[in-house]
Amino acid sequence: MLYQNVSAITVSVGSDRQQSRVMQLVKDSREVLIRCRTDGAWDDQYNTTLILPYPYTGASQNIWLVSDTHVETTTARDNFIDAIVDLNGSVDYVFVLGDTVQPGEDSQLAYYVDARSHSWVPRNFWYEIPGNHDDNPYTSGDFSNWKSKVGVSELNFAVDIGNIHFIFVGELIGTTPGELSSDALTFLQTELANNTDKNLVVLTHHGVYNTTYRTTEEGFYLKPNATIQSIISTYRIDAWFQAHSHTINVQDDFSLQKPLAIYSSQDLSDSLETNPITNPLSDSLQITENLSICPSITRSLYGTFKYGARKYGLNLSINTPLKISEDLLAKFNGEMAKWFYETQSISEQISKFVGFNRDFSDSLSVAETSSRKIVKNLSDGIYIYDASTSGKVKSLSDSLSISEYYEIERTETPSLKSDWKFLIKDPSTGKYTASLVNATERWFTQILNDGCEAGFRIDADDEMANTSILNLGVSELDIFYKDTLIWSGQLEIVKKVIDGNNLYWEYTAKDWVAMLSKRNCGVESIRVFTTTDAGTIARTLIEETQALTYGSFGITIGTIETSISRSPSYDKKNVLDAIRELSNQGNDGSSDYGFDFEITPSKVFNVYYPYKGTIQQEVVFRYPDNIVSMEVLYNSWDIVNHEWGLGQHWTGNTAIVSRSDATSQSVYKRREAIKNYRDMSTLEFLQDMVWQDIQWLKNPSMVISFNARVDEKTDILNYSVGDAICLVCDKFDLNEWLWVYERKVKIGNNDQLEVSLVVGE
Repeated sequence: MLYQNVSAITVSVGSDRQQSRVMQLVKDSREVLIRCRTDGAWDDQYNTTLILPYPYTGASQNIWLVSDTHVETTTARDNFIDAIVDLNGSVDYVFVLGDTVQPGEDSQLAYYVDARSHSWVPRNFWYEIPGNHDDNPYTSGDFSNWKSKVGVSELNFAVDIGNIHFIFVGELIGTTPGELSSDALTFLQTELANNTDKNLVVLTHHGVYNTTYRTTEEGFYLKPNATIQSIISTYRIDAWFQAHSHTINVQDDFSLQKPLAIYSSQDLSDSLETNPITNPLSDSLQITENLSICPSITRSLYGTFKYGARKYGLNLSINTPLKISEDLLAKFNGEMAKWFYETQSISEQISKFVGFNRDFSDSLSVAETSSRKIVKNLSDGIYIYDASTSGKVKSLSDSLSISEYYEIERTETPSLKSDWKFLIKDPSTGKYTASLVNATERWFTQILNDGCEAGFRIDADDEMANTSILNLGVSELDIFYKDTLIWSGQLEIVKKVIDGNNLYWEYTAKDWVAMLSKRNCGVESIRVFTTTDAGTIARTLIEETQALTYGSFGITIGTIETSISRSPSYDKKNVLDAIRELSNQGNDGSSDYGFDFEITPSKVFNVYYPYKGTIQQEVVFRYPDNIVSMEVLYNSWDIVNHEWGLGQHWTGNTAIVSRSDATSQSVYKRREAIKNYRDMSTLEFLQDMVWQDIQWLKNPSMVISFNARVDEKTDILNYSVGDAICLVCDKFDLNEWLWVYERKVKIGNNDQLEVSLVVGE
């Protein structure tokens, strides 16, 4: 059993500090990493690891374990808010283990509820139990007001996440601070007895020594509550988390992973002095790192455990790691004993983790794939490659030392903080309802002057995979990169997939430019503009469609740069098609061009003339360097230097316009095309469209697409669609500035980026 203090949001150790724990659950893994976060940074010296009896079956999740917020003042409330904001987007659940306020007065409870509202974790994924300071009046045992204000229905309850059964035991006897009620103890026994097929985790406010054990001391021993002793002796408990003590060092409370000395059948008489115990583990007791520890022991006071070799990967044996500290418990005369003398001496061999004991033959090729998708090949001629971090290679001889192994394991620990946040928003309230920290296969596109898409995949058994949170046609998707809103749109499509043992949902969202394709203008009557700036026409079409009943997407108007005056008439015309035509038209016979436009992720419509973007001097893509693959298409086949444009209107009316370019024909000969332009009700527009088409197509074209890695200079925030970037490839004789027309970004499960660009002159 791992027994650990969760600690407090505000801890007084010389100065106020914020500290909390984050439990990381990894699908299909028995290993649970518990990280410590102090003052907004990871403090890995206090990390601990829990080994589950059964591999975790649920989706990968992060759980914030927090306690003792003591929100009694606005300062304490703000401290709590700072801690919440710090972990927003990094956790899926929040477990609060008591002492939310001090005491449970209405004003303090209001502070607590206000602070909680700043979390991106949905309210139904917050689970709370009270502590000894939450009743009102203090020590009354009356938590009714706390339950009402915080929104808690039961003090004793259980929550299943995957195959982990979390048992919250919160019903206290007020007159004896810290003591669990008889109903709470009965609830605990029942939950442990009825869920033996699951991983079992108990959560209380007070610790084992002052919650489950009476405070009466006899000599150097704490006498346990008989019922609690019976529960721990009878049932398996894999982890017990407590709060209350405000300690900042986990070693101030005993942290015991499958303890060595607590056995009902172990005989330590040869190594221990008795009547009284003066030193449970003396210097003369020798335990070596290569020893198979207690292979015959099948039962301990904390449950049933089997020690010895276990199989991991292919033909690889690993001994279960044990943690032994001065807080070791021993069983004496049928009771638990804890030694308090600072002079207790423990031999050097057992003051640290007993490492993994691996045997490698000279000819055996061993592969081990961890639940974090990290592959290590181990043999006398192979190497370790850490694919999830910086790609360092470490050569190995025939033998691997314990210190080398742990150094490698330390670097494989994934960070819980991501540069990316995929957030779901409820447009009716404007508030975020979910953070998709478990989403995989994440991607989004950005295209100049056109609609774009984004998508992600989520496990079917994920808590977020429900139609209330991911509501098609209603819920909005905001994508943040390094706290910058980089993409926004609405969920529109979901594909539910069964692929062998994998069940998942694939979502596609459309951005706000694409949403304009669902609107029309000039339906009830022809919409006529006379000598009006083209950008102003586009702005007016958006304003008018949003002014309709239920018509607003929330798009506002930003910069509208003056471009070309036009006089269109729209008769049952799609709004997005109309705006794209305006952006792609010049005046017939002149060198004037249309404009570029965008709707930003914050829903602001902008028009740029003659084009959007600037030359980004520092953004350089080079092969060989950060370019992974590239295609350069030079195309003269699609040259058009004489075009007949056939304008077709939905009423059946047609018109033909012919335009040509003599200079192009003199070089490439005559190259003709007939093109149809639908919904074209104005002859002037048809003339402009055909003329503009000739200008784009009269010469050979060059279109370049490439995939690239992201480095410091080519970070996706350093440039955007419409900007010019430098492209260098000596083999293709390329060293020039090219404009970015399209960008697709794929985000890997470890935040690695793959960027695909389409650029041209």
